[in-house]
Amino acid sequence: MNAALKLFRATLLLGVVSFFFVLFGRTEWLPDLGWFDIQQVTLSVETPVSESEVRKAAGKLEGTSLLRLDAAKLVLAIRKNSWVQDVSIKKNYPNHLTVQVQAKKPVAAREEGGKLIFLEADGSEIERWSSQRGAQFDVPLLSFEKEARSWSSKQLVTILTSMQAAIGPKYRVSQIVASDPPYFRVFLASPPIETLFSLHTWEAQVPLYLDLLSRPPKQIGQAHKINLVFPKKAVVSFPLSN
Repeated sequence: MNAALKLFRATLLLGVVSFFFVLFGRTEWLPDLGWFDIQQVTLSVETPVSESEVRKAAGKLEGTSLLRLDAAKLVLAIRKNSWVQDVSIKKNYPNHLTVQVQAKKPVAAREEGGKLIFLEADGSEIERWSSQRGAQFDVPLLSFEKEARSWSSKQLVTILTSMQAAIGPKYRVSQIVASDPPYFRVFLASPPIETLFSLHTWEAQVPLYLDLLSRPPKQIGQAHKINLVFPKKAVVSFPLSN
């Protein structure tokens, strides 16, 4: 048996033994294998999470043994960032680590005390407003008038996502204002239309709403304000002509 084959078998045996040490969580028994020290870390990070934030949370990875690296602990450290949705860690032996970070996608922002709170699809908060994050998102705004004590962010987010799906990408909801229950107003970005809805009837009124948006009367033009509180009925206001 030549020397090269003996070296290959010895290396293979050492790799198998090391694998079982890692598998059973006994990394302290591993010998010092310098060729498994991390030399390259590839980060794939979605905005608004920054690469610098991930590196700070992860600590120094270069020079750490890939065999001894606790991937679960690293994931937990990165996920402390409120904007992180998911983290994927891949060990590319012998000395390369890949880290992929998926960010949360806000669907709306709630106005509170002159500041914004970004919200997920289930209405839960992501983070309080900051200049670093805020400029990166153009999401609908949820506002609450003084009388809107019983409304919740989750209710308005549900209405927002359902209504936006119903009217399609041609029309974009820019703001929903909750007022005295059960009433709320929906503002479109384009065309600039304000519509009053009731929590009890809005779903049934969406087809009529879409029809008014897509087929405004030719003689009068697009409505300025629409009242869809009453079932199967619309009260329409048009802008004054010059």
